[in-house]
Amino acid sequence: MLISPRALVRLLLATGIVLASFAMAQSTLTIGRATDITNMNPFRQANNATSEVTYTVHEGLVTFTPDLELVPQLATSWELLDDGVTWRFFLREGVNFHSGNPFNAEVVKWNFETMMNPDDPGVAAGLLAAFREVEVVDEYTIDVTLHEPNVVFVATLGAPLLMMVDMLHYEEVGETAYSQQSPSGTGPFRFVSWSPGQRVVLEANEGYWGDVGPEVDRVVFEVIPEESSRVLALRTGEVDMIFGVPAEQMDALDATSGLQVWRTPTLRTVFLEMVTQHPFLTRDVRHAIAHAVDRDQISAIIGDNGSPAYSHGPPGTLGFFDHTFPYDVERAAELLEGEGWTLGNDGFRTKDGQRLSVSNLARGVTPGEIEALQVLQLQLRAVGVEMTIERVDAAAWTGTMNDGAVAWAENRTVPSHSMWTSAAGIRTGEVGYLMNRPKCEQTIRNWTMIECTPEYDEAFARSQMPLDLDERQTAYEVLGQYTMEWQARVPLFHVQSNIAAKDSVEGFVVNPQDALDLRGVSLGN
Repeated sequence: MLISPRALVRLLLATGIVLASFAMAQSTLTIGRATDITNMNPFRQANNATSEVTYTVHEGLVTFTPDLELVPQLATSWELLDDGVTWRFFLREGVNFHSGNPFNAEVVKWNFETMMNPDDPGVAAGLLAAFREVEVVDEYTIDVTLHEPNVVFVATLGAPLLMMVDMLHYEEVGETAYSQQSPSGTGPFRFVSWSPGQRVVLEANEGYWGDVGPEVDRVVFEVIPEESSRVLALRTGEVDMIFGVPAEQMDALDATSGLQVWRTPTLRTVFLEMVTQHPFLTRDVRHAIAHAVDRDQISAIIGDNGSPAYSHGPPGTLGFFDHTFPYDVERAAELLEGEGWTLGNDGFRTKDGQRLSVSNLARGVTPGEIEALQVLQLQLRAVGVEMTIERVDAAAWTGTMNDGAVAWAENRTVPSHSMWTSAAGIRTGEVGYLMNRPKCEQTIRNWTMIECTPEYDEAFARSQMPLDLDERQTAYEVLGQYTMEWQARVPLFHVQSNIAAKDSVEGFVVNPQDALDLRGVSLGN
C-alpha cells in the first residue's frame, strides 16, 4: 500500500516513533482567488470567499460529500425523538480544537445560543428560524428542539455559516481577536496569519481527528483581484491553483501542458436584490424591473460562466419553481406609468421632480457578474430606469450590509442603496435554504427580503415537514407564488465553477455547493 510522506509522518508521530534523520521538504499549496476574507468567525461570515477559508479551519456537526450525501462530521449520528420536534445528536469523542480545548456538548450548546442570541444574532441565524432551544443530555449528547417539525434542519447544519467555534478560546480572547487574529476550529488546517488584502496562511493540523487529513504543510490563499493576473500567476508558477477562472480562458488553460481544469455547475445563483423599504421600489416598480430582465441576453454575454436562472436553485433541485416574470418591456412601462413615473425626453423616468435612479452595490467576484449587471443596466435603461453600479471589495460590501446601509430586515431604516447583487448557494440542495425567513415574531436577519406574513410562515413550515416529496414540492410552489408576488430577489444566472491548477495538484474534488475541502489534496512531482 502506498502512503504519502505526510501520512507517514502522522503515523510515526502517532506511534511515538521519531527518526532524527527523517527530513521532509515543506510543501505549500498556493491558491489564487479574486477576493479576500472579511474575518475568520463563522458567526460573522457574509461571503463565499470567507466561508471557503473558514470551512478549512472549522467544522460542523454534519457535512456533505461531493455527491451531496449528508454524512457525519463532529456529530457521529442523530435521531428524531418521539415528539417529532427534537433532534438528538451524538457527538464525536476525543476531538480537540486547535487551542487544545475539548469539543463537547457544552460547546455545541453555546454555539447554538450564541448564533441565535436575539440581541446580537449571527449572520446565519435566519437559517435556523425553526430553532427553539438546546439542552445538554450528557458530555457528548445534545437535544435540539424546534418550533415545528423540520426534516431539513440537520442538513442545514452542514452550511459553512454554521461551523463549530471554540467556546473557551472565543470567550478568552474576545470576538475581535478571534475573528481577525486567532480563530480556533477542529479542521484539518489551523490559522497562521492574515495580511488583509494580500493573503491568508494556514498550516496542517497534525492532530487532526479524521482518517483523511492534510497532505500539505501549508495552504496560502493569495488575493489576486484581476482575472488576467490570476491566470498569469498560474501560468508562471506563482500559484498552484486559481478559482474564478473566466469561461473564455478555460479552453486555453486546458490545452496547456502541465495544467488541468474543472468545469462544474454549482448550486449557487446570482441574484438582483431589491430593498423593499426604498421609497422608489414599490411593489409595481419591482414588478416592472423584473419584467425588464432578459435572461437570454444576459446568458449570451456571460457564456459558460453560468446559465439562465428562473428559481432560487437550478432545475432538478427540490422546490424548483419558475417564479420569474416574462421579459415584457411593454408591461414594464405600463407598470411604471401606473406608479406615476413618466418618461422624459432624456429617456429616463421622473416623478415629483425626482429621477427613477437606483444604486446597485456589487462585488463582482463571481465571473460573469459585472458583465450581467452591465447588460441589466442597458435593459433597465430601455424602460426608463437609471441603474448605477457601485463596485466595492468584499470587506466594504459586507460592512455596508452589516451597517444597514442596505437593509436586511423590515425594521431597518431606509438604506442608502436600493439594490445589490448576491451570489448565494442552496447548501442543502433544496430551494428552501434561501427561502427560510425569520418568523414574524423574530427580529433576526431576514435573508429573503420577503415581507412578514403568517401565511408565508405557515407555507414554509409545511415545506419542511416530513411529507412525501410531491407534497413538499407543492408546498415550495406555494412559497414560489409569494416570492413571485414580492419580487424582492430576482434570479439572474446559475453559477458555473471554473477552476484551474497545475497537474501536480492531486486529490482535489469540486463540490457543487462551493464548499472547499482540502483534506487529501497533495502536491505531486
